Order: sequence, then structure tokens, then C-alpha cells
Amino acid sequence: MKRIGVTGVSGFLGSRLVTLARNSGAWVLGVSRRKSPRPVCDEYFTISQSLSDRPELAAKEINRLAAMLSQAKIEVLIHLAAEFIAHHKSPEEALRLVDSNIRLGASILEACRIAGVPRVILAGSAWQHFEGKDYFPVSLYAATRQGLDSIARHYAESENLKIMRLHFFDSYGEGDTRGKLPVLLKHYFHASSSALNGRTSAPPIFKTSKGEQLIDLLHIDDLASAVFKAATNDCYFRESFELFAVRSGKPLSVREVIEQVISLFKEKTGQSLPVDWGALPPRPREMKEDWKFASVLPAWEPKISLSEGLRRYFLE
Repeated sequence: MKRIGVTGVSGFLGSRLVTLARNSGAWVLGVSRRKSPRPVCDEYFTISQSLSDRPELAAKEINRLAAMLSQAKIEVLIHLAAEFIAHHKSPEEALRLVDSNIRLGASILEACRIAGVPRVILAGSAWQHFEGKDYFPVSLYAATRQGLDSIARHYAESENLKIMRLHFFDSYGEGDTRGKLPVLLKHYFHASSSALNGRTSAPPIFKTSKGEQLIDLLHIDDLASAVFKAATNDCYFRESFELFAVRSGKPLSVREVIEQVISLFKEKTGQSLPVDWGALPPRPREMKEDWKFASVLPAWEPKISLSEGLRRYFLE
């Protein structure tokens, strides 16, 4: 039985991964800064908010986590916890990104070192690789993810901690409460509810950019399967500090994705879903050409096509 630690278990990917791991027979320690809601884990560790306060209190918290990791005999720690702010707008948001994406991550790595955890999977983002470069951050969020990568290199090269990095593109799926597709989903259900209840007024208009940017969408179940496969196969840790991309490999323009949703709306209601293309300005540093910065995780491939995933998401 594989003994796995997962940070960020209350998140979209974390909760899905925990369910997959336990259904596959793994023993899971969930690590989170939130007390609820949480998926069902075999054991929990809640990190105190004091991790951001005085150094002596933070050190005590790190040692407490290390003791739990050691006691639980964790074989691989999967660090998913992160704060996502697409483009920060205040000093408070900047500090939240640094606290969650660098300070917390460094504390997790230090606890793994103390506890002697043999392997760590470190999640990252395609946003660290604007234009497909080794490092070119799209935003401060991406820069803080890269900051943790730099810290992790020390643990990999000087502390003999086997670390593998997985950098994700975009994910979606049932139960997603983040931005991106859920914004469209909320609009979709409001419009379809009006249409199916016999209201004669036209559906509200969905405002978006011109939709020229590319998006590489991977269903959350496929993403969870990739992470779990990496965690449970020792062959992925043969090289120190290896980087793999986890993606569908079939990027589409945002316009093409929305047009698929429009077709689903017409199938459900018999009406068109009006879209105001160009009503919103494009965000800085969008993906206009495919970003190819690392090999896709070997011996893994997605099972759920975008058309099937969107159908599940919008019709079921």
C-alpha cells in the first residue's frame, strides 16, 4: 500500500486526487491550512496560520508536520497547495501569493527533509513558461511558483531529496468553483433556465474577449490520474529534479471552446447563446502560440476528450 501525503486537499485537484488515491488502495495523509471542507483522507494535518508569524512559531509548526510525516511513513509528498491570482492588484494580494506559494512550499520541503520523506512531487504552472521559454512568468503568481522551484532545487541537489516537477496547463470539470469555465457555466445555466421556463426574452449576452488566445484544457479526472501515476511509479524519479508537462496536447482558441458550448446550449434549449466577442480586453501575455517547454509525462495520456468533458460539464 502506497503511503501518500497531499497538500491542498480542499482544492479542486487535491480533493479529486485524494478520492482517486484512496479508491486505488493508497493510504492518504491530507495536509491543509483549512479545517473544512475536506475530502475523506485516512489522516489529516491542519497547518496553523502561525506559519506566517514569528520564526520560532513557524519552526515549531514545521517540526510538528515533520513528526506527522515521519510517523505516517509517507513515501511521497504531493505538494498541490497554491494561491492563484491571475494578475494581482494590491500589495495585500502580492503578499498572499508570496506567503502561500513560497513560504508555505518552503516549509513543506523543510518538513520533508527533517522527516526523511524520500520523494516529493511539486506542482507548477505553464504560466511559468510564457512563449514556451524555460522561465518567463506571465504574472506574479507564476513568479512565485518559480520561486518555490528555485528553493526546491536546493533540496534536490544539496539535501538528496528526490523531487519531480509537474507543470499544468488549464483544467476543468464537474465541481469546479474557480474562474475560467465556471463563469461561462453560470451564464449558461442562467440562460438555459430562462429558455426552458418558456421566457420569450432573448438569453443574456455573454461578454468575452475576441477569443483569439489558445487554451489547453484537461479534464480534472485526467489531471488527477497523471499526478497519481507519477506518485506511484518510482521510474519517474530516476532523474533528479525532472520537469514534465501535464496537458491535453490539443490547444484550441478560446473562441473554438465557447463555440462548442454554444452548440451544447442550442442542443439543450433550441436557442442560440448570444456572445459579445471583443467586449472584454485581452489579458496580458496570453498564449497565442502553443507553449512547448517540457516533455509530457511519459506512459500517460488523457482519456476524456474535450467534447465529452464539455458535455459532462454543461449537460449532465
